[in-house]
Amino acid sequence: MTEAGAATAASRPAALEIRNTALAVAGYSLVLAAFDIFLGSGNGGVVGLAIVALLVGVATAGVFGWAVPWALGMEEPGPSVVGLVSSGLGLLTVVIFWSGLSPVFAGAGILLGRSQRTAYEGRSFATAAVWLGAASLVLYAIRIVVDVV
Repeated sequence: MTEAGAATAASRPAALEIRNTALAVAGYSLVLAAFDIFLGSGNGGVVGLAIVALLVGVATAGVFGWAVPWALGMEEPGPSVVGLVSSGLGLLTVVIFWSGLSPVFAGAGILLGRSQRTAYEGRSFATAAVWLGAASLVLYAIRIVVDVV
């Protein structure tokens, strides 16, 4: 194994980190969705929140249960590229903020980008994934607040 390969293998997130990230982004999404539904222009009430919770739950299970482990099994620069695509999806889904999907994709992009920060190949993709994912999370919160106000 090369030195870069050893650094990449050592920086892979454990299952606990993947689970904690999944729970954090799902919670972030649901708290902001509840804020929008109950205080903003959303008229869905508890049923609307339940629908968003179902959508976020299914997306989180798919992204963090299948896509993230699959991407982590790829050779460099695969995880970085998948992370960048995921963060890009997070940014694109800010437009459909009511779905709650943006934090799920952005969180996966950040997790994959951070896991590849010491990789020899794809380091620039990993950095871009982290920054784009963070921007997506911030823009999602801003969009929710703008909708409420």
